[in-house]
Amino acid sequence: MKLLSVERTGKTPAFVAVFDLGDKKKTVRFGTPSNYVSNPKKTKEDRTNYIKRHRVNENWRDATSRGALSRFLLWGDSRSLAENIKAYKKRFNI
Repeated sequence: MKLLSVERTGKTPAFVAVFDLGDKKKTVRFGTPSNYVSNPKKTKEDRTNYIKRHRVNENWRDATSRGALSRFLLWGDSRSLAENIKAYKKRFNI
């Protein structure tokens, strides 16, 4: 599996990720405009609260799930999408 691209859409969902699964491509739309990476008003406390709130219902083990993409790309450790993509690829061996 390869992550081909992550792009902003300008609408909701705010981002789209494209994966190459070998025999086919998978497109996943995820996220909202109000996230830790895009919104400078979001604080570390907002990030912590997001993680606590979504931990119960989200599948963070499947690299191609909307939940995992939002959690690790938009609410990751860094405010940089590029840095979060690097960490995401390392986490899921992509």
